Amino acid sequence: MKRLWTNCLTGLAFGLITVNAYGGGQAMNSSGPPPEVQQQMRERVRAQREQQLMLQRRQEEIQAQFQARMQAQAAAAAAARAAPAAPQSAEPPRMEYPQAGVLSSSSAPARTSAAPSARSAPSGAVDPQFAQVTAQFDQSSRMWAQISDMQAKALIIEHYIDLYAQFKTYIRKPAMFYANMINGMAAQNAQMLDQPMDQLLRIAAILEYDFNDGQNKDALAMEVLGSPEAVARNRARVQGQP
Repeated sequence: MKRLWTNCLTGLAFGLITVNAYGGGQAMNSSGPPPEVQQQMRERVRAQREQQLMLQRRQEEIQAQFQARMQAQAAAAAAARAAPAAPQSAEPPRMEYPQAGVLSSSSAPARTSAAPSARSAPSGAVDPQFAQVTAQFDQSSRMWAQISDMQAKALIIEHYIDLYAQFKTYIRKPAMFYANMINGMAAQNAQMLDQPMDQLLRIAAILEYDFNDGQNKDALAMEVLGSPEAVARNRARVQGQP
């Protein structure tokens, strides 16, 4: 009888040990992933947050570097121009520019062979950040309204003046003049910014009788303005400038 009682106690103790070893482990596992899996998940979330912060900082650095580079290049380009430029006011010229359907993207005139696209010019050693900006202006000029720095705008205009010059099409008035002029034109008709910048500059230079590609400038103005009366008024405006 004593031996039977001892055997029962031994079996009960063995059962308790088994339950603690297996049942307790299952209860612990049912409360969530194992600690090592939880640690991996925390590390993955932390890595994703660090990557997002790094990308945000990089974008801010690129924007700051771009602004600084544009200001430096604008100053260098202004000093390097061959023809001396007449001093220009920092304020946009307060004048009324001719209105025509050509100033909207839906009715822009077809480009003639004598006026090639500045976008087709061979690419040289261009700053990558500046190239990203001009690539957007190659598609449309909507970013123009978001730029407040007039030196930066003049640098963009200078870029397209130089590209036109590669095709022996010369625009002689200063880049700052056209930056101010496009500001004024956009204030009168914001839809014109739907066009690429090379077309806006071409239109502005034609209106100023400053698009020197060998074609008759009155004919070019007629192409833009659409009527002899508008051409005559525009010619009088240009001739009346100081």
